[in-house]
Amino acid sequence: MAIGKTRRRPAPQANTKLFRERESAPREVELLASTVFGNDRQATVQNRCGSARGQRCILELSVAMEVDARFIRPGGDLPIALPHESGVPVSGGRAPTATSGGCTAGGSQVDATGACVFNPPMQIESLKVYCDLAETESFTKAAQINEVTQSAVSQQISSLERQFKSLLIERSKKKFRLTREGQVLYDYSKQIIQTWDSLHSKLQEIKDIISGTIRVATIYSIGLHDLPPYLKKYLKAYPTVNVHVEYRRSNQVYDDVLSNVVDLGLVAYPQRDSKLEVVPLRKELMVLICHPNHPLAKTKVTKISAINGQKFVGFEPDIPTRKAIDKVLRDKEVSVQHVMEFDNIETVKRAVEIEAGISIVPQGTIVQEVAKQTLAQVQFDDAVFHRPLAAIYKKSRVLSPAMKQFLAVLKNEERSK
Repeated sequence: MAIGKTRRRPAPQANTKLFRERESAPREVELLASTVFGNDRQATVQNRCGSARGQRCILELSVAMEVDARFIRPGGDLPIALPHESGVPVSGGRAPTATSGGCTAGGSQVDATGACVFNPPMQIESLKVYCDLAETESFTKAAQINEVTQSAVSQQISSLERQFKSLLIERSKKKFRLTREGQVLYDYSKQIIQTWDSLHSKLQEIKDIISGTIRVATIYSIGLHDLPPYLKKYLKAYPTVNVHVEYRRSNQVYDDVLSNVVDLGLVAYPQRDSKLEVVPLRKELMVLICHPNHPLAKTKVTKISAINGQKFVGFEPDIPTRKAIDKVLRDKEVSVQHVMEFDNIETVKRAVEIEAGISIVPQGTIVQEVAKQTLAQVQFDDAVFHRPLAAIYKKSRVLSPAMKQFLAVLKNEERSK
């Protein structure tokens, strides 16, 4: 069989429309893309994104320069394979060659221009991006989770659709939905990612490596008052770990954990969910707070009936702590006047400080105010109740050594070093 020469694609012109849409693309990238073409583009991306900048740099620069990021590795290695070039080794050491009937190298084919194009296996990262998109149903959130642009997410999804010659997502403005092929790809991709994460975690354990990034979403009261001493202790023991903390409403913490936006969530009065693992932490004593000039401030202990009819500054009705307080008051047949409602502990305390009313809050959140005598605390002698705290994470998530040790520190069960 006669083997013909592989032909190069004609050099494309710079895509100025792409740059107008990507305002974040630096000027140097525009200049590069307007002067560098074909295989030289891949070499340029490879050189620009060395070991110090890594995969994110490759994804960003590849989109701007219209290069397939799958052909490039971080860390300064040579490209996995350069398409449209004769004599360049591909998987298995073979070179793509064109014939009258198509390319002979495994996985290669002739495109519309007659050039021999090598289709390399997809990267794990592309499957992870796809799974994150399927679970969040949002290109914005998928981009946020993987620290890339929405354009990079769209490009990777399109690449997967070309790879499998199947439509994976139904493009509709009304509702995000996977196709049948897309659902099958998600199911198998999830297994691949979990296996990969388990392998990575196991290797880290064997090497006794505690490093990486932990993303945590927490309600305000835990994040501002309960978490800091534990976080300080953890970072001192494991300085190579980066902990990113976000303050959210309770319902948002659950949403972020379920959609993989964060690794762990910290909540009060944890809700049971079949998709979540709940790790009990500790219980906080709930106390009455009031202005130092309030009549109730004269006593250190009182009965809960003493607040009947009082002006009350509370949390918003959908917050779990508010629901728990309401239940205790109902059980004791006590009624209060809700004059203000807020979604976080700090605003509740400020309202009590200006004598807007009294409130019931976790004892650990008012240590500074009591010390400064801007607030007075009173305990109940007939309605002692506590607020349970817990960490939550998705059951399908593989916990890295860093995450396991973080949970151990939160539970005061960390290993000796």
